[in-house]
Amino acid sequence: MKCGGVVLRVGVTIGACFLLLVSPRGQATAPPPDAAVAAMVSEVSKDRLAETATALASIRTRFSPTSGCRVAGTSIYNFLSRLGIAVEYETFKYNSPRVPAAVAGRNVVATLPGTAVPERLLVVGAHYDSFSNDEFRVAPGADDNASGVAAVLEMARVLARHRFAVTIRFIAFDAEELGVFGSEHAAGLARSRREKIAAMLNLDMVGFTAGGRRQLALVPDRGNQWLADRFIQTASRYGLGLDIVKRVNVTWDRSDQASFWAAGYPAMAVVENEPDSNPHYHRSSDTPDTLDLDFLTTITRATLATVATLASGEWLPAAGRATSPPSERR
Repeated sequence: MKCGGVVLRVGVTIGACFLLLVSPRGQATAPPPDAAVAAMVSEVSKDRLAETATALASIRTRFSPTSGCRVAGTSIYNFLSRLGIAVEYETFKYNSPRVPAAVAGRNVVATLPGTAVPERLLVVGAHYDSFSNDEFRVAPGADDNASGVAAVLEMARVLARHRFAVTIRFIAFDAEELGVFGSEHAAGLARSRREKIAAMLNLDMVGFTAGGRRQLALVPDRGNQWLADRFIQTASRYGLGLDIVKRVNVTWDRSDQASFWAAGYPAMAVVENEPDSNPHYHRSSDTPDTLDLDFLTTITRATLATVATLASGEWLPAAGRATSPPSERR
């Protein structure tokens, strides 16, 4: 995930693969918090996040071809089923040089139907498979990516008790580590069904801080910076105190939002800034004790507030390939 280029403090990285824009100071004042959304934000539980991330990371390996990954997928399915929302497996097959034969993968998909415009969708996802230097035997994947899955499941737990104008789809993707195969299947299926996905948020590595520096990166593609801007505004609106940078990316294909970019949908990665600085990345030492649970909790709350706000119809652009709102176009 490292990237070259010249960083200017005014907010631009020139060259390589990123444009870097630091969340500007002195923006117009955000509207006051919505009481219902604020109540949802307060329901996010650090203890539940820790419990879920620890349970997933306690499976010796969630490397996609292994039985441990099947166990993890089943536990995610059961968790979502207990929330009383519709859940299903989406199965697919993939080939990878790392495995000897074609492998059957499983995405876990839960849907909270919208009440006003149910044909419009918000997708919130995270991959649940893991990888390490000993992936067939020990790959706990606490930060990568039990943290992201824990966030998605906690958001589903809170949001499932409410109703929203548009449909919210929660997806736990399989086989990201071998080539984003799960999200490629999900995005391709959505495109073949002509589904109207207004936005997709992908949480990948949201639980580690290097040297205590709690900084979050938002990675939209160039045509959909509005999604990062809304996230930043919402985090401020609900007083979450996140240090956020916006990295406008045109080439980063190493995580699941790239599959939705390729299918023509607005999508964005939500990721700890400089994730390659995690010394446990893709190592058997990526264990729950390395997580910053306060950081994970704040990111989950900010993402939930953004999803709840967008799902109410506020700030949501027309369906299809969205662009920045007129006031933000260059």
